[in-house]
Amino acid sequence: MRIRILFLIILISSCALYSCGPDTAAFDPIKRAYVDGLNKQAFVCRYKDPAQAIDYAQQALQYLHDSLPDYSDGKLRTWNNLAFCHYMLTQNDLAEVYADSVLSFQQKTENSQVEKVIAKLLMARVLQMACRIADSYQMLYEIEQGDELDRNRENFLYNYAQSEYYIVSLTLNYSYRNGMEASVASQIEEIEATKNDLRCDFAQDLALNYALAYGYSRLCDSVGRQSYYFGRSLDYCIESLEQLTNPQSYSVHELANIVQMLAFLGEETPISEKAWQENLPKWERACSLIVDGFNIPLDSTADLSLQLFEISTELFWQQADPTQRLAACIATGYYCLHIGDTLLAKDYFTAPLSDTILPAAFIPRFEAMLYDGLLLSGAGTMEERIQWYQWESEIQDLIQRNQKADFLLQNQLERSHTFNEHLLIFAIILAVMLLVLIVLVALLFRKQQQLRHETQRLKEAKQQDVERIANVETCLSVLRHDITPFMSYLQNKNLSAELRAEVIDQLIRTFDNIKNWTNLSIPTGLQYKGSAFAIQDVFDQVQHDVNNYRGSELRIVFEPSALEVNADRLLLEIMLRNLVNNAVQHTESGLIHIKAVEENQFVHVSVSDTGKGMSADEVESLFRADKPLKIQGEHSGFGLILCRYIIKKHDDNTLRGCRIWAESQLGEGSTFHFLVAAASK
Repeated sequence: MRIRILFLIILISSCALYSCGPDTAAFDPIKRAYVDGLNKQAFVCRYKDPAQAIDYAQQALQYLHDSLPDYSDGKLRTWNNLAFCHYMLTQNDLAEVYADSVLSFQQKTENSQVEKVIAKLLMARVLQMACRIADSYQMLYEIEQGDELDRNRENFLYNYAQSEYYIVSLTLNYSYRNGMEASVASQIEEIEATKNDLRCDFAQDLALNYALAYGYSRLCDSVGRQSYYFGRSLDYCIESLEQLTNPQSYSVHELANIVQMLAFLGEETPISEKAWQENLPKWERACSLIVDGFNIPLDSTADLSLQLFEISTELFWQQADPTQRLAACIATGYYCLHIGDTLLAKDYFTAPLSDTILPAAFIPRFEAMLYDGLLLSGAGTMEERIQWYQWESEIQDLIQRNQKADFLLQNQLERSHTFNEHLLIFAIILAVMLLVLIVLVALLFRKQQQLRHETQRLKEAKQQDVERIANVETCLSVLRHDITPFMSYLQNKNLSAELRAEVIDQLIRTFDNIKNWTNLSIPTGLQYKGSAFAIQDVFDQVQHDVNNYRGSELRIVFEPSALEVNADRLLLEIMLRNLVNNAVQHTESGLIHIKAVEENQFVHVSVSDTGKGMSADEVESLFRADKPLKIQGEHSGFGLILCRYIIKKHDDNTLRGCRIWAESQLGEGSTFHFLVAAASK
């Protein structure tokens, strides 16, 4: 006991002495422990409650920003936690932002390499959801070519990365490369040989179990070993259910996954009667665990698969993961079609259309399946069915193009593998004969590396050129549309002097927006200059600048605020001025109300009007780069284009989740919102 007390005294004294030295914050063990603790909390609840996990990670990111700016490993871990949790909520744009932050991090740290592998795996998942299969496989190929996953098997992060690699690669093979029984079976055998050595948390164990169960279920198409594959899939389902009965490891998300897996296994095809009879005890064991372990009733006299599909759908709808909710409805709807119950199928296929938390843009593969299910179930009016058919056709074209790109990648990689094998044999034979050839092979390898780097550089340069061309095209298109009505007005000789002055003022504002937008759009343009300042300063300036040409018919009210933000003041003024001008343009009379409130680590600014409002489709496409900006049949102009670029500038430079969105009811007005980082207190 005395020895422990003495050790604590020495440790505290050492910390006190160390705190007097330089760069204390970077190595303060107490502060680092606080950040690591928040990251651990975020990691533990990433499946159970991803929104809460995001809150923990944001706290860690704020603390790092304020107190430990040099703790790079903590920062990388926080970014990866945020990326995964946003992915779990199908917020893929934010997931890409945080994963890109890890991948673009230049400083080399103890864990930087493995964190980059984890970020690449997350990016592979995001690309898979967007049906960019070739790009996703390319990510896995880059990981395979490196040696990061073999460096340190004792480190928890390396075990977690290895487990994630298995899950991502298996999921890709199951979903997009069917019929590869030999390669998938060998991969599963490799995972099973390594699985017990991977030291991960229970959530990761359950995720890997589910991947293996799903893998074996997809192999059940093989008649030769169907009974074995069916039994192994049931084994992993049972193992997961037994683990989930422990309150400490219970997860609604994982329970829903396993129940849905059993529903798929319980379908009449393709499991043969022989395979069923040989594995019937395992099936009964799994069903009894659901009934006894989780108090979920099952009627053995009714369709068990339908019951399991409905139970899994109900469980998924208790979660905030919109993708799982959509996929669950689709799976249950298709099974209802399979058994001939079109009325029940229609209920499941139409449910996602009214789900308020589903993302604005579905995952292409699921979206196509949803429209197909709606058509097969006979849902909707004739006009809706025609629209669904057109959308499904467009998405299928997209998927086919991506599948073609994946096929080309497979051929390319196969040729690359063959070439590498031949090159290796050639090098071994000639190495025995001439030592000089070893040097030549080394030089060839170096040349290949240089070529790879040069190819990547040219690819990045080409992407920049494409973006610049797109910016110019957008600029010219919107410029032509925005100035056309003004030029028509000016050509009217009977136009009053007051209206002519107003038109000229509108033209000047348009050209000012063009100049600012161009500066924001090119690499050497207007730079982000962040600082802490009062939001009221921006309110005062915009209130002074904005032109209420509707007079007494329209009131513009700026609600006073004492909040401070960490942002670029000039860009913030441009953005708010454009939002207010946009509100004036679309509001004949009534009120425009501007206010700011504190919201977590952000300042939430809103601009509300009593104008004509927008439809849901117009709101959905308002800030999306792949759709033209239109409101009630008119282009919104450079104002909203500027706002989209400005908020991206803030998010790129603060990595705090800055964003802009709109809410509107047709005929009742609109409210535009944006979040910027609050100043540190």
